[in-house]
Amino acid sequence: MKKIFYISFVYLLICLFACNNSKESSNKNTDKEEINKDLLNTPPIDDGINLTNDTNYKGIMAIPEQMALCILDSASSREASKKMEENYNKILKDVEYLNVRVADQPGCIFYSSSPEKIVFETFMILKDKPRKVPKYSKPIILEATLGLLYDHYGTFNTIHQSYIKIENILKTSGYKQVGPTREIYILNEDTSRWRTRIIVPIAKK
Repeated sequence: MKKIFYISFVYLLICLFACNNSKESSNKNTDKEEINKDLLNTPPIDDGINLTNDTNYKGIMAIPEQMALCILDSASSREASKKMEENYNKILKDVEYLNVRVADQPGCIFYSSSPEKIVFETFMILKDKPRKVPKYSKPIILEATLGLLYDHYGTFNTIHQSYIKIENILKTSGYKQVGPTREIYILNEDTSRWRTRIIVPIAKK
């Protein structure tokens, strides 16, 4: 489950979403329907896994279907950062064109992490239903799943360590991974406060 990540990609996202958030706060429409649940602040279910020494493990959550704007893409490890930046820019253009609200945190699904070809899907969770067809991205439904939640703090240089810990949790928990990993990025100008919410789709063995 190890992946290659790029810090420059996150710096760009901080700027992009800071601009988007200020625009959204001045153009909120209270008549719009909230269609997706806030998973960052929803408490997990009682999973019976005792990991009191690992405060980054956040438990297991029943994650509902979520509508999102997505762009599926692939690139080599050297080009992945650039591709992600381009795709988030396109999604934000669609957000403005569709006049919809989205969650503050961007995300990505990883289908393959081979250095030669990383297959990924950049996404932003929708808060409103689009009423017209986007120009660049595709509205899709992220499937409901039981998810193991783990928070990685800091830059992406050490995120592989968090994935090793997740593997160890799965080995001893009675669960197995059943789908591609999702990541949600909670960004901050202070790199020590970067938080990546890792969501691993799981099922009982």
